[in-house]
Order: sequence, then structure tokens, then C-alpha cells
Amino acid sequence: SSDLSTNPRVSFPSRREMAAAAAVSGEASPVAKSWVVTEAEREEARQLVANAVNVILRGHKKEKRELTAEEQRACAAKLDRLKETIQSKGGPPLGSDWWVECEQRKAGSSQGNYDYYYFHADPATGKTLRFRSATEVARHLGIEVGERKKKIAKKANQLDLSPDADASPPAA
Repeated sequence: SSDLSTNPRVSFPSRREMAAAAAVSGEASPVAKSWVVTEAEREEARQLVANAVNVILRGHKKEKRELTAEEQRACAAKLDRLKETIQSKGGPPLGSDWWVECEQRKAGSSQGNYDYYYFHADPATGKTLRFRSATEVARHLGIEVGERKKKIAKKANQLDLSPDADASPPAA
């Protein structure tokens, strides 16, 4: 028989050859054995395929690490500020189905900073919603918030558009 490392064109025995070898040796055919699949094996295969699809479609899930006491305090403070902000804008009180998670940035110029995400287990839909800011939470709750700022508007604010400004060139 050939070695895979020396001969990349190794041929594997066909089913017929495997059945014939099994008949000569007196053992049950490996081909016949391979077609008998138990329900447990079938379920295991389904789970493997489902996990592979999740990894491909959604990316590999990061393992959650335990938060330090300081991070837990920061998350709790963020949630308290969110609740105060929403109530000060006339929104409903936020219940225990809201929470905050923080994630430390691993790379880039802002490495070491934290991103905070607000989560809401929505009982109406049965889904967990994720928000990146208190403004997103307010919009979700139907609270009127300011317009989104645009870079163009920022540049326009830098121009002098007052009526005193004379657009004509100075007289010579």
C-alpha cells in the first residue's frame, strides 16, 4: 500500500472491494455497518451541522469572561444613568428586563476602552434587543430625541451665516 505523504494520488478501496475483503475475512462488511445509523448519531449529526451553520452565519461566539468588580460597578452605573435619562425625558420606568454589558476593546487606537451595550428582554416578542446607546433606547421607547447630527451640518455651523456678514468683496 502507498503512503499519503509520498503518493498524493492514493486510491481508496471501493465499496465492492471492502465488501469482498470483509467476506474473505468473515467479518461483517464495513459498508453495511456504515449505513446503519442510530437515532442518537443522527441527532448528533444534526447538532454538528447546526453549530457549523451558526459559526459560519453569525461568527464564532466569544466566550464570556467574568467581569471584575470595577466593571460590574461601571455597568450598574450605566444602567442607573439610562433609567434616569429615560424617566427624565418622560419615558416609562425600566424594569428588571433591562441590563447592560460591557466589553473591553482589544485592539486599535482606543484599545482598553469599554463599549457598553443595553439589552432588553422584550416580553411581547420573546426576543432580546440590543442597543448601542441611550439614544437608541429612547427612540425604541418612542421618546422624542434630537435630530441625528450630520457632518455637513457640522461644517455649516462653522460658517458665518449671520446677516452682518457681508458676502460682497470690500470696496477699493
